[in-house]
Amino acid sequence: LLGGAADGDAAVQWEGGEDDARIEALRERISEQRKFVEASRKSVNGKRPLHQSHDELEDDIWEQRELCSSKLAAINRDEAELKDREQRLRAERDEHFRQARAIEVEDHIGFGDLAPLGSPRRYQLLRLASKGAHITVYRAYDLNLMRMVTLRVHTLDPKVQDKPGRLQEATQECERIRQLKHVGLVPMLDHFLHEANSFVTVWELVDGDTLDSYLRRNGPLPEKEARGIAMQLLATLRFLEAKGRQLAAHDVRPARLALRAGEVKISGAPLLG
Repeated sequence: LLGGAADGDAAVQWEGGEDDARIEALRERISEQRKFVEASRKSVNGKRPLHQSHDELEDDIWEQRELCSSKLAAINRDEAELKDREQRLRAERDEHFRQARAIEVEDHIGFGDLAPLGSPRRYQLLRLASKGAHITVYRAYDLNLMRMVTLRVHTLDPKVQDKPGRLQEATQECERIRQLKHVGLVPMLDHFLHEANSFVTVWELVDGDTLDSYLRRNGPLPEKEARGIAMQLLATLRFLEAKGRQLAAHDVRPARLALRAGEVKISGAPLLG
């Protein structure tokens, strides 16, 4: 789970709290139950006192077997609960590390000094979501329409020669993507040039988990729910194909799909290339 220096710092501060203690207690209980079942099985298969009658021996064996069956059922329930608790705790830990990395990056780039973006000063940045080589993603607030949005700052590669021409192409492409309207596609709300070598795109904020986070927290989807998500994705991909657009396989991986109340949405950002 630990990938970098920020993760290492976060790990020092990470504590599982009561959940961690409950998980450890559950592990110990399962171990004790298994030892009891194993001892009971050996007792059933072992030698019996000579003074016991045949009927008494049969009753004793039956009771031991029923007790073992009951214990095994309890162990299975405890193991299912243990798996669920561990899964949820791992998801919470991953989210803790992700937020710690974002806060560290905010500190390094002087996040608190950034003024609202847009004209006239429309989008107030609230939280850094992620930062890559050429794209920085923020959670922001639209001061005009009073709503939360996702804001991406796209910076041109320094190696690009004709920067004004490339920015003009990006503006035209943004306008085309903005016209794409589909229930399964996160819509672009706005776009504008920003500084000399960058431009900004503003997208609808989809509250909820990514499909990846949901699966890590809750485990595999039931077949009916998985089939519904697959059908939604296919419908969105068919729509894009009809518009002459295509997404790469990595653009529809679970970490990039937004899931809310059974609805799955694909980000339109990869369409910018």
